[in-house]
Amino acid sequence: YDIRYMADMADDNSVSPRKRSGSGTGRSGEDVQRRTFTRWVNAHLMKLGGGRKAGAETELVNVLHEDLRDGKNILRLLRALTGVELKTEKGNMRLHHITNINRALAFLKEQY
Repeated sequence: YDIRYMADMADDNSVSPRKRSGSGTGRSGEDVQRRTFTRWVNAHLMKLGGGRKAGAETELVNVLHEDLRDGKNILRLLRALTGVELKTEKGNMRLHHITNINRALAFLKEQY
């Protein structure tokens, strides 16, 4: 793993902590899980190359519900995990997003 990337993620405040009474860290368990999963996804996406470089093929995930909703990063994550190249719809219309997500689900259903 890239040390600079890990240091950046440790200082990352993209997920705002929720105040919780009685919590020593000020973060809910959901926030901790979200940050952990985001780091796990990014660690696998970094294997594809690119990282934070401008114009790179692989963009890292910052906010899960925003960065995974078009299905492109889901397909890239599947490629990183399985080594299988999955076609990505390049458009930004809802139809393209649904096609990407359906392609990922169909792949998972077929393989597992």
